[in-house]
Amino acid sequence: FTWSAIGAQIAGTAFTATITAKATYLNTTPKDTDGTALTGTESVTFSSTATAATSGTVPTYNADDLTDGTTVSVDLSAGSFTTSNILLYNAGETPTITITHNTKTGTSGAITVNPANLQSFTWSAIGAQIAGTAFTATLTAKDLYLNTTTKDTDGTALTGTESVTFSSTATAASSGTVPTYNADDLTDGTTLKVDL
Repeated sequence: FTWSAIGAQIAGTAFTATITAKATYLNTTPKDTDGTALTGTESVTFSSTATAATSGTVPTYNADDLTDGTTVSVDLSAGSFTTSNILLYNAGETPTITITHNTKTGTSGAITVNPANLQSFTWSAIGAQIAGTAFTATLTAKDLYLNTTTKDTDGTALTGTESVTFSSTATAASSGTVPTYNADDLTDGTTLKVDL
């Protein structure tokens, strides 16, 4: 089997591909391995090197988990067919997908998976702190599947001057000294520009 070219994909966005049955000399064939005609209800199995995203979301074929193989019935009577929806979620890999029918296989090219739009931020671990002593942390933009992303919520690129607001459950000390971010009072929120 051969696969049509699959361009770069976005995590969590469905795509399809065209798969074609090929004979020994790469002619498109409507014949099965025993010479009988391929039918409209041929059993094929899809497998993949794709893995779950950090969020735990698994790659799927027609909504079925691809990590343990997916067996479906497809129409190969014309020698080719268009797949059902395929979704990949892990932007940290370039997986392939393989179709198998009667021991005959075909593997797609490596698929680039790009992160989706901004969904949340994660913070680096912050250890115990001493009152009045400054500290910093690293924040990372994440998509819905916890891939690191450089895209804003609308899909445009995050820039070097993004407006963000910090707030906190911290309150003033008994002395009246308020918690701060960059010397600004955190108890009423602190809005500033950051490079994302």
